[in-house]
Amino acid sequence: MRKGLCGKSEIRNRTSEIRNAQGLRAGDYLREAFMQHKYLPQLDGFRLIAVLLVMYGHWVQWQYPPGDLPALPAAYGVHLFFVLSGFLITRILLRAREESEQLGGKRGRSLVAFYIRRSLRIFPVYYLTVLILQLVDFPKSDELAPWLYSYTLNYYAVFNPGADLGSFIHFWSLCVEEHFYLVWPLIVLFAPLRRLPAIILTLCFCSMALRGFILYKYELWDIAQRETFCNLFPLAFGALLGWWSLYRRELSERLASRWWLPWAALLAFILLNRTAWYFQWGFYICLFDLPVFVLVCFFFVARAQERKFAGPMRLFLENGLVQYLGKITYGLYIFHMFAANLYMMIFPTVLGGKSCENMWTCAGWLLLITIGVATISWHLFEAPLNRLKERLPYVRTRKKSS
Repeated sequence: MRKGLCGKSEIRNRTSEIRNAQGLRAGDYLREAFMQHKYLPQLDGFRLIAVLLVMYGHWVQWQYPPGDLPALPAAYGVHLFFVLSGFLITRILLRAREESEQLGGKRGRSLVAFYIRRSLRIFPVYYLTVLILQLVDFPKSDELAPWLYSYTLNYYAVFNPGADLGSFIHFWSLCVEEHFYLVWPLIVLFAPLRRLPAIILTLCFCSMALRGFILYKYELWDIAQRETFCNLFPLAFGALLGWWSLYRRELSERLASRWWLPWAALLAFILLNRTAWYFQWGFYICLFDLPVFVLVCFFFVARAQERKFAGPMRLFLENGLVQYLGKITYGLYIFHMFAANLYMMIFPTVLGGKSCENMWTCAGWLLLITIGVATISWHLFEAPLNRLKERLPYVRTRKKSS
């Protein structure tokens, strides 16, 4: 009979290898990687914050003259999503890699399992949405169909600067994440583990440098904002945090224990952002605005993944409704730009033909419509498919005969 995940001699051998080859604290590593496969509730709260930032940028801010409202472009919410994705995906892949090595599995099988599990989560609702919109002849659906079905809409925007993407304007970020999901598992599962932090930092630096160069030298906003490599740096920040959370436990816990750090970073970002826009510091806006915001996200996610937020912040992040909405943020994100079309159908029929002139009231109705559609999608479509992932473990263990 086996005790736990593997025999004592295997644990001793593996921990010795880790300590000698990588200088890691193996006891901490094993505790985290194998004993704490736990749900991280505060991250769902930040998922909701991310999608609300996107909705604010798409529904509210653009309707007002510059300066009338705080500058919170939808890109801030998207980059918070990227940091969360980089963290969670890297953490999942690292655990799959170590489980495979501990239990004698094959990393190739873990790779296939990852692709299938990700496909079950993201493809069905995405492709069903695109198909339905095309069937009802939704504006831009036929024109953009090849780019939507191939997850290359971001490159359509790159090759056609200033092109009108209509209500599909937010799908570019889904393309970036899909490209990340295709390549990153190969690196995490097969690259030398001790080299992974250097790979992450190199990707982060090169991505920021390319983005800054394209913006400052040529002012090609469509390329810098939507090209995949230019958007790797927030995913890399999250990936680095995912690595730290497993292999540098003391550093991760020390970073999370500094309660003031994320708030100080947020305050510094706000002051820098407002000053830069007031004095028109093009150099800062082009090169550092989003990277500094991503650093702020890094500190907040670092604290949230250790569940260190307390007081009012914890009450918000772990509130039941916030947790639920955080769980369905994928649907909220996909559907929110199409809610306006449903809104125009509902108001004439339900409210006696009255229009909504106040943008905040309109945003409230759009939010309710989006939540309603995302809830239906989750319970009738996404959740049943999501449960199929339980049949696809990253490592299939073999039962030993007694």
